[in-house]
Amino acid sequence: MSQIVRKGSTGWLARGTRHTVMQNLVEQAQIECEEHGPKNHANRALKPRVPCVFQQALAMVLPGADHKAVEAFFLNQVRYPSIKHWRAGRRVAPAWARDLLAARLEQQAADLHAAATALRALKSAEPLSKIAA
Repeated sequence: MSQIVRKGSTGWLARGTRHTVMQNLVEQAQIECEEHGPKNHANRALKPRVPCVFQQALAMVLPGADHKAVEAFFLNQVRYPSIKHWRAGRRVAPAWARDLLAARLEQQAADLHAAATALRALKSAEPLSKIAA
């Protein structure tokens, strides 16, 4: 690169110092960063992620479901972009959607309770190896 000699006693370089163009740019960038701080990121604090109750409930009812299955669960009364807003907590789900999800969770809880009761009854009766044979 070509050498530049900055003449004059004032300025941010001393008189008679030889610098390349790149060195001048680097020094100027360092001075600006010291004065103003970095400008390449947001200056706001990150909010801690709070899990959305609706998202947790939907994940229990439809684990790994695609958007068509989620729309079908809500009886195709709502499109998926709206459901995404409910899941993210940006919008509040309507009462009918919350009731539908709560009913499904209660049904699953009753089924799980019945299965646990059946397992407890088997535990006192016979070993599982005899039942499977």
